[in-house]
Amino acid sequence: MIGLIFFLMKQKMVPYVKIPFSTKGLQIGSATVLASAILDQEQTEFPPNTLYAEGWTLVLFNLLYVGPVIYACVQPSYMAKSLFRNVLDTCSMVVIHSGLYNVVHRIMHRVRAFRPIHNIHHQFKDVVVSSSANAVSVQEFLWAYMMPFVVGVHLIHPTESALFASTSIVSAFNLLVHSPHLSTQKWISWFVSPSEHLTHHKTRTPSYSAPTFHWGRIWSKVTHAK
Repeated sequence: MIGLIFFLMKQKMVPYVKIPFSTKGLQIGSATVLASAILDQEQTEFPPNTLYAEGWTLVLFNLLYVGPVIYACVQPSYMAKSLFRNVLDTCSMVVIHSGLYNVVHRIMHRVRAFRPIHNIHHQFKDVVVSSSANAVSVQEFLWAYMMPFVVGVHLIHPTESALFASTSIVSAFNLLVHSPHLSTQKWISWFVSPSEHLTHHKTRTPSYSAPTFHWGRIWSKVTHAK
């Protein structure tokens, strides 16, 4: 089928569409791939070879192709802003991403029609590796990983640097919460810890926050403070 499409494009029977691609997005994706490979070396055990290979195929496609394409499409505003506004935009983007990911993650677990989208990621159950953070179906990568950034960009119109910083922060924490060698480390109080997220992988606990803010714990602290 793919060969037929390329043949028709060559014969000018199918119009050629130029797909946007961001070098900034590729930089984040490449750095995440490299960090994934390094963190995987901290593992004492690995998933079955077939699953591990399938996971890395998804990691490379999602981070080096899908991510840069979506990054190029969101068209952040490039107006000059103060340092304070850049920091505020960065934090706002992380919060928006975390909140929307929580909602989408809950849907992928609770709504039967969406469960197949998430099943690939949960094949990493007994043995989770850092690279499995991005070993998700393309549908999940678009719906749960990229969509929150798209919404955030349209809500607050961050600068290029704020978008780059917030994407990098989320990517970094996504790797960390999937890293078993960090499961015994103390973690930021209001953030999802590696131990908590790894437990979710093993038992599918109803804790859907990731990879940054733990909304259940934040809500509990807020309600108990009243």
